[in-house]
Amino acid sequence: MGSIRSRVVGTVVVIWCWLVFTLAFLAFYPTGFDLWQNLAFFLISALIASGIVILMWIRMIHL
Repeated sequence: MGSIRSRVVGTVVVIWCWLVFTLAFLAFYPTGFDLWQNLAFFLISALIASGIVILMWIRMIHL
């Protein structure tokens, strides 16, 4: 299936996409959000990105 190299590249891609998405969101969208709403967005998006990376690596362990 996938090699270690493809999983490392996938991890880096997910992290960069998450950073770009978070910066773009915080720069352009949250006009009426307070600090806690921005923090909640940051944490939820980080959990989603972490979940994607964890699933990539767990699949390697079980195959």
